Amino acid sequence: MGWEVKRLSDIIMHTNNGMARRGNDVDGSIVLRLVELQDGYIDYMKPNRINLDDAEKERYLLNNGDFLFARVNGNPEYVGRCAVFKAIDEPVYFNDHIIRVRFDCGELNGLFASELFNSSYGKSEMKDKIKTSAGQYTINQVGIGAIRVPRPPLPLQHRFADFVRATGKSKFALQRGLDKLEILYQSLMQKCFAGELFN
Repeated sequence: MGWEVKRLSDIIMHTNNGMARRGNDVDGSIVLRLVELQDGYIDYMKPNRINLDDAEKERYLLNNGDFLFARVNGNPEYVGRCAVFKAIDEPVYFNDHIIRVRFDCGELNGLFASELFNSSYGKSEMKDKIKTSAGQYTINQVGIGAIRVPRPPLPLQHRFADFVRATGKSKFALQRGLDKLEILYQSLMQKCFAGELFN
């Protein structure tokens, strides 16, 4: 399309790995792990919680719009999967299996970037930047910075992001409908086997 292509390092304003300390405290703060970081979204179904000190809170607090990359995994297909962080009703932090990146928002729309990096193009860009050691596959901040990013005009990126949000809502509504149908089906099957439908 003739769009400008930049290295991600030219667009990144800040990057750092998460905290190395582990814990599991019921009354602690949410600290994201790899299991919560999915392709394009963050799963809060069973978050890990850790009691953090003030220095940890300051360094590892996620801000709305931060971009998260999976740094390490035993499966190379999962290394580099990413999502935009959207603020929720409590502070959220992240561990060292994740790299936090902040882009220049005047250069790159986060939702556009998420779709791009989780696509086959993004996976192929990361493939030769993934290293392996002791059965673990990793990508570091330098590798992420070397990713080539086609950069459509920002208004076009925003339009694409709006389209993704709209289709996401449609998918969510459709899934809810399918879930309700499944519940109804299971209920009818139970009644059928119990003979209720034929009495």
